[in-house]
Amino acid sequence: MINFVKNTSFWTSILPIIVIFCLGFFLRFYNLSNIPSGLYADETAIGYNAYSILQTGKDEYGVSYPLYFRSFDDYKMPVYIYMTVLTIKAFGANAFAIRFPSALFGSLAIIALFFLIYELSKNKKIAIISSLFLTINPWHIFFSRAGYEVNVATTLLVIGTLFFIMAINRKNNLLFFIISIIAFLISLYTYNITRIIAPLIFLMLIVLYYKNITTVSKKLLVGLLALFFIGMLPFLITLVTLQSQAGFSSQQDALITGKVTRAEIMQTRSYFVFLPGIIQKVFLNYWVLLVWKFLSNLVSFFSTGFFFTTGSDHPNENIGGFGMFYYFDFPLMLFGAYQGLRKKVKFLYPFYLWFVLLLFIGAIVVNHVGTRTYPAIIPLVVFSSYGMYVFLEKMLNLKNTLIKRSAILVSVGIIAFSCLFYLTSYFIRFPIEYAKEWHAEDLQTVNYIASISKNYNKIVFDDSSQFIYTYFLFYAKYPPLLHQQQAVYVPDGLVDRVVKDGKYEFRKVDWGKELSSKKTLFITGKDNVPNNVKPLAIFTYPTRPVVIFYDRKIAQYPVTDVAYEIFQSNP
Repeated sequence: MINFVKNTSFWTSILPIIVIFCLGFFLRFYNLSNIPSGLYADETAIGYNAYSILQTGKDEYGVSYPLYFRSFDDYKMPVYIYMTVLTIKAFGANAFAIRFPSALFGSLAIIALFFLIYELSKNKKIAIISSLFLTINPWHIFFSRAGYEVNVATTLLVIGTLFFIMAINRKNNLLFFIISIIAFLISLYTYNITRIIAPLIFLMLIVLYYKNITTVSKKLLVGLLALFFIGMLPFLITLVTLQSQAGFSSQQDALITGKVTRAEIMQTRSYFVFLPGIIQKVFLNYWVLLVWKFLSNLVSFFSTGFFFTTGSDHPNENIGGFGMFYYFDFPLMLFGAYQGLRKKVKFLYPFYLWFVLLLFIGAIVVNHVGTRTYPAIIPLVVFSSYGMYVFLEKMLNLKNTLIKRSAILVSVGIIAFSCLFYLTSYFIRFPIEYAKEWHAEDLQTVNYIASISKNYNKIVFDDSSQFIYTYFLFYAKYPPLLHQQQAVYVPDGLVDRVVKDGKYEFRKVDWGKELSSKKTLFITGKDNVPNNVKPLAIFTYPTRPVVIFYDRKIAQYPVTDVAYEIFQSNP
């Protein structure tokens, strides 16, 4: 034991990854309950369904231990919700419990990627750089700090790939193959897009290492495929049987073969009805325009704006003013990918194929939001890391000491400044500037309502407040059994929404008639009630600085936006 402790070479070799993991863990767990400053809608749906399962064994619709969770007229995959059941049991029904699985798996991804790169390359330096770049990556930090199922699913893809490679490197170790398959299957049941990606990456690995597997026994290959297929059976069966369920088939509309794209194609064709029929049939038919849409999506996947400057335009997927990667990642990715191809670096081959698979899948998705393209983060981080490794090698081999030190110092300075600027923006600016998008005041509002609810026969959330029912259910810890018995759902566009749940109602208020009703509480938006009525309470978002340029002058002033105003009916 003393010799082990004194083994400095051992501690020197593992110290960097320990430090990197601790940094990654800190960045993902620090003040997790409060940053982001509220929960986004899917987080509250995940949280309440998990709470409902814990309390009653049923989801919000009263279905016992479902494989798919119906939510907002869509269907969520089960893994993250059942994980959240455990964390709510451990930590209570709060934001930390919802985000814990994502933060934990985001931290585990750092370790998993280190060992994956080391197993493939046997180069500890490249493995360390890869894990470091994933640790500080804006996209990965952001998605690890909120309840994103895709973050857990992507980590499982890395773990599945890691154990597959470990099995190959250890003469087809059966146990590692089984762990790999389990990880891929759990990923498949974690997020919608990985239902496609997980099987494809598994098959990609089978093809890449076909000779390694079959040299021992072809029965092993058949067994692995059979085991994976058996694990997919519940997904395949439910995929067929649930097609008629409301909301389930709406997932198809996220693809270019769905109704959304068909409507766009019909609209496009309607502009050219005056053209000769032969031209319409040959050049403007459905399949030609569908291929055109596919190619358009394919090109847009390489958007430098999304990846490096502005990021996702979805307010719950970005902090604003940043891309999903740092500026320095762009040249490093190109350089790393090019050097890997030029030198025929074999350990990069699985990541090239991984990226191509994501490229193809991304091209059949209608919208390239941050979640649906998220698994691409792994190959892109690896390319950037390899580019940095080759760059450092070239710099260290320079004979001119001044140029060598200057280049390394400038590189470290750029990376350090990029990280500092992003992290300060994330932890300081983002919670204030995006408080509205993250419903920062909903918890305080619900707590206030709960404290006085016994005084009212009816509590109405006016449509102008845009208050989503799952926020109330989760924050109020509304009894799931009551909700299952009382809730009245109505379709509202692409989603379902609750209009009545006991004495709580979510609808448009007729102020002229309802202000005179007895013992009624109203929650509404700003300036939406007759002027002669005074609010019972007002909830505001954090004050934020606004700077404008007008008439060749710069003016700065604070702005405090109203979140909700609460009124009671006239006595």
